[in-house]
Amino acid sequence: MLFSHFAVSQQFKSADELLAEMTNSADKLNYSGLVTYEKSGRLKSLKVLHLARDGISYEKIVHVDGPKGEFAQLRHRSACKTGNAMISEKDLPSLNEDSLKRFAGSYSFEIRGKSRVASRIGTLLFIKPNDQFRLPYILTIDQQTNLILKSVILDLSGKPLERFQFVEIAIGGNLDLLELPTPAAPDNRNGNCNRGFIEKEQRQWVVNWMPPGFVMTASEKNEASDHTTMVFSDGLASFSVFVISDTKGSGLPSFTSSSGATTVVSVKLNLDGAPITVSVVGEIPQSTARKIAQSILRSSEITETT
Repeated sequence: MLFSHFAVSQQFKSADELLAEMTNSADKLNYSGLVTYEKSGRLKSLKVLHLARDGISYEKIVHVDGPKGEFAQLRHRSACKTGNAMISEKDLPSLNEDSLKRFAGSYSFEIRGKSRVASRIGTLLFIKPNDQFRLPYILTIDQQTNLILKSVILDLSGKPLERFQFVEIAIGGNLDLLELPTPAAPDNRNGNCNRGFIEKEQRQWVVNWMPPGFVMTASEKNEASDHTTMVFSDGLASFSVFVISDTKGSGLPSFTSSSGATTVVSVKLNLDGAPITVSVVGEIPQSTARKIAQSILRSSEITETT
């Protein structure tokens, strides 16, 4: 009877309502299971454990085939993330209320029927970009819990690039009784978690063009290697920009490649007689990445024109 209640309730929800409920429940559920992650014709299997209680969530991912690997992350709403970066967080799709607010204006949402995943019935939600600068997604959202059971990233023609899905899953039950690890005290010496963030007036390089809706989420400069990294996100997709001076990057050729939904574009630029190498890596179309890379300017050029 509980299943029937949730199924009927979700059936009459709009796509926006369904997405909002999904983001609200994502960090509140206790679940574990086996997932598959497919990218560029390669398939890997992962064991997943997610626990949440009193504003704290714990996530652990273990590779069960191929090279051994493990990722663990403990989060508090007011604290910085801690974890082992050996396995990317991208192995598990994650959305929250903050990211929803950021990407809602850049995508439209459409319910596309039902699908069965890991012996559970879910609603298919199509996330369509409002321009040609980002990629579409299809999510399967569990009718009972609003948890993402399956996530597929598509190219602009609708061909699947990456696929994540549960093949076995347990939600709640005995998992609700498990204790969470004790969280470390948050490090807020600089007032926020982005300790490598460089204020605009201190940055040497500026991305002069990017798709609307993307904002910088992190920036870091390595003085020793003269290497600058900037990270941008629209709340759903993200990309990184790497700028290397000619003395450090002259051996890197220009190239374009892709792996699943991840595009890599590297170009050579000459700014005022100073050659640089700019690389853009992220879940965006190649044409978008190339336009971003070619828009790099020195921050002094922006200052002089404003």
